[in-house]
Amino acid sequence: MTTEAHVWNAPRPPERQPRPGQRIWSLWKQARRIDCQLRTFECGAEVQLFVDDGFYAGRRHVSLEFASRTAEKIRARLTHAGWTPS
Repeated sequence: MTTEAHVWNAPRPPERQPRPGQRIWSLWKQARRIDCQLRTFECGAEVQLFVDDGFYAGRRHVSLEFASRTAEKIRARLTHAGWTPS
């Protein structure tokens, strides 16, 4: 028994669209920019860092609270290293 979904020439599902994130801070240093975004999911939240508009790193957390704390710790370390808020 075959269904249309199992046939080799079945239509492809639509491409996944990225979820928009909420930018929570941006930092500048020597013409470079780091942006931090929070993205929420059904099972938690993710902190994503972008350097000059390109994805750099992401880390998932079980709750939005933990993700927010992590983002603030990263911001504090970068500010201490000489990055300035934009």
